[in-house]
Amino acid sequence: LKDNKHSNKIPNLLQSHPHELGREPFAYVINNEVVQPKKWADKTIVYYASWGSEHFEQWSPKNMGSGIGGSETAVIELSKRWVKKGYDVWVYGDPRDDEGDYEGVHYRPWYELNLKDEFNILILWRSPHLLDKELKAKKLFMDLHDVTSNLDFTPDRVDKVDKVFFKSKYHRDMCPNVPDTKAVICSNGI
Repeated sequence: LKDNKHSNKIPNLLQSHPHELGREPFAYVINNEVVQPKKWADKTIVYYASWGSEHFEQWSPKNMGSGIGGSETAVIELSKRWVKKGYDVWVYGDPRDDEGDYEGVHYRPWYELNLKDEFNILILWRSPHLLDKELKAKKLFMDLHDVTSNLDFTPDRVDKVDKVFFKSKYHRDMCPNVPDTKAVICSNGI
């Protein structure tokens, strides 16, 4: 399609394929190399709740009744509260067949997000390696939930991020490479 000057048809093609194909690396590569980056509007929050590949399990707000991890619950609960505050919130994770809109939050598969977009607010979830990408955002945050290595926060990565969210003082103390001016200690909440 690209070689025959039909690049504009690629986004529709990518959105029409089954989820099993979307999780294949080729779909993500095509999306990020061919699809034109877009500029996200003010008052949008894009939460990239992925590390750039398929998750261990599918999750969406539908899983709240049957059981879900704390990190995933935090994303779901925070997102719906941001909507109530007037934000347009998009969560790119691994909802698979449960993608859709829940309480005003848009849940989409991780591979649909073009990381070359220009974001208003971009929150990266649990994955400092994503800071190695060329990201454009008015505000770029890293939301950590796991045991984190100080080695993950190289000077280049620290320079790119506006704030890193830690869940406790102990959690924060694990990453002295993140200066206090860029560290926020907060439990899951607005």
